[in-house]
Amino acid sequence: MLSVLCVLMGLCEGCFISLLGPIAIDIIGPEGAGQAIGSLFSLFAIPNFAGPVIAGKLRDMFGSYQEAFIFAGCPPLLAACLLCLTYRIDIPSEPVVHKLKDDSYFPPPGLKPTATVLTIVSDSQSSEDSSSQDEPASARILGRVRPQVAFKRPLEIVTVCRKDSQDITPDDRKALLREIKERSCNEEQRHLVFIVSHGTDSLLETARELQKGLDFENLSGKIVVVLTGSFLPEAFRNSDADFNVGVALGGSQAVDRSGVFVAMNGVFRSAECVMRNEDGTFVAMP
Repeated sequence: MLSVLCVLMGLCEGCFISLLGPIAIDIIGPEGAGQAIGSLFSLFAIPNFAGPVIAGKLRDMFGSYQEAFIFAGCPPLLAACLLCLTYRIDIPSEPVVHKLKDDSYFPPPGLKPTATVLTIVSDSQSSEDSSSQDEPASARILGRVRPQVAFKRPLEIVTVCRKDSQDITPDDRKALLREIKERSCNEEQRHLVFIVSHGTDSLLETARELQKGLDFENLSGKIVVVLTGSFLPEAFRNSDADFNVGVALGGSQAVDRSGVFVAMNGVFRSAECVMRNEDGTFVAMP
């Protein structure tokens, strides 16, 4: 019986340790996960050091270890109950608009396009935020790339929805389409650029739905929609996010017509001319 209990305890302990990292990233995000895990293990040191002493004292007082096991089991149960109350964040019903900081280096307005970055945020990533008001990863990327000198005014970042790309529904794509249409109709500028930050799993599907839903012939001016993403989250050091956003911004100004385009893996092509290989890379169709 003791052997069975030891095996079960070992299995449960192994699962517990392996879940610390994913849970910390899920609740706090990749940027704060390291600090969170360090704090957890620092707190673990306190009961690991004091636990045997307390258990021994209880054994001396009551004559058995039963009270020690009960005492040791109460804090995890309390913590589990408290954990159920954390991190459930209301998803904003309206798009969240983020203004980029420090626009002192913008040149005087000229014949330059107006750009808007529309983000589809994955909560599991969240590189892109743990709350609706946090700065999205797109803002940090643009802060490093600094593309604003090429555009008429500071780029606006709008969070359209918060879902993993595999969970995006037709209604989410309609919301994205509606956001583009409304901004195209309300904007006086005649050259509009929309950079859509999107998960890679369903990026092509969204691009083709936008292509079907946008009537470029009846939209005055030049409207360029570019979908891009990354294989690794922006918070990772070797992420391809900065490169792909740079290709999207450069291609959006170089293209000579309206349309929906994809910028991934160094490829900038119209959405219907891009395919995804089995290894996940995006390539131009032959």
